[in-house]
Amino acid sequence: EGTTSYYHTNANGQTDWQQTINNDGSLTQIDHDQNNTESWSSRTDTVNSNGQLQSVAVINDNSSQDQLYLNANGNQPWREQNWHYDAQNRLDYVLTINNDSSMDWQDEDQDNSQTWTTINSHQTATGALDWRRYINDDGTEEWLDLDQDNTQQWSQQASYKNTFGQDQRRTVVWDNGNTDVMFLDGSFTDPIVQDVVNNYLWQQNTQHFDASGVYTG
Repeated sequence: EGTTSYYHTNANGQTDWQQTINNDGSLTQIDHDQNNTESWSSRTDTVNSNGQLQSVAVINDNSSQDQLYLNANGNQPWREQNWHYDAQNRLDYVLTINNDSSMDWQDEDQDNSQTWTTINSHQTATGALDWRRYINDDGTEEWLDLDQDNTQQWSQQASYKNTFGQDQRRTVVWDNGNTDVMFLDGSFTDPIVQDVVNNYLWQQNTQHFDASGVYTG
């Protein structure tokens, strides 16, 4: 009720496409690759009442799936999201293109073939890597932060967090090439270092290296 459906069948009696139009003017169209000329077996498009494409769902020949969501109403901070699922319907990755043309990636180790479970990364509108996070199988995290717009006194920072989310090691590479490696006994809370785990007699141990990699204290 409130919908109208149309179907097209080829000469062999196979369904080519079907379209359902709702009473508000929005519609859903399913296209079948009945001649097996495409890399997918079916594609489902949804269009809103203004005639704007909202989503595309594709079932590929290898049984994997791709889902594209478009911010047709302009009410999201992103303009499109791409979701990919493997043949076992497990999430593989998500690509988000934001309104400012920056991008966010989420990569899942859905077949447990890596030492990490999830990688998240952010790229600027120019495609430069801004930051990356690894969530490892044991619950620890590794962060990489890059000063891609050269607004900081450092070029990159890398940190390692324990399973409680506390910083245990942080490496800072400065613009002059010098490097500081900080070993933290538990957690790092700006501006006070707290000895939470308290495995050592010290709260923070910082080692300095010059641009040639020579230890300077």
